[in-house]
Amino acid sequence: MRLFLKLKHWQLFLLSYGIEFLAYLILTASNISSPDFSIIFKSFSIILILTLISINIWYFTLGIYLHKKLPEIAKMNLRRFKILQLYCAFYSIFLAFVLLDIKKGMMSGQSMNSNLFMYIMPFHILGMICILSCLYYIAKTLRIIEVQRQVSFEDFASYFFLLLFFPIGIWFIQPKINKLFAN
Repeated sequence: MRLFLKLKHWQLFLLSYGIEFLAYLILTASNISSPDFSIIFKSFSIILILTLISINIWYFTLGIYLHKKLPEIAKMNLRRFKILQLYCAFYSIFLAFVLLDIKKGMMSGQSMNSNLFMYIMPFHILGMICILSCLYYIAKTLRIIEVQRQVSFEDFASYFFLLLFFPIGIWFIQPKINKLFAN
């Protein structure tokens, strides 16, 4: 897991999104003459799961190793972060399988079950709360380590939003992580 702390921003971006994009291009190009959308959807779902796993591992690694660098004045609840991040990881994978099932139903001409969304919505809302809480934890921990004092949300809001918009924020956050864990 520590490998994620030493990766350069472009390496982490390629691991998360580059492989997914390249695989999707290859799958699409190989099925142009006789498109088999079921193969594309299945393959894309597997690639999506791998992407979500890599992002969740990066978040988990950041939370764990940043916590170890916290000064004595700052107390952050690592156990709660681990539980929230674990839910995020499982929910991300679950959601990818649900999307695959919905796409399979749409491809076979079945109408979408509206009750499905009613059942998923509470889990989705909880997942969003967990993701936002984990990003809050990581951003706050990173800023506390930088300034070596307690911080308010205004002090780390930029880190929070950079983490929230992962494909953009990774280019700014990962170099800071590399500097922290360089020694």
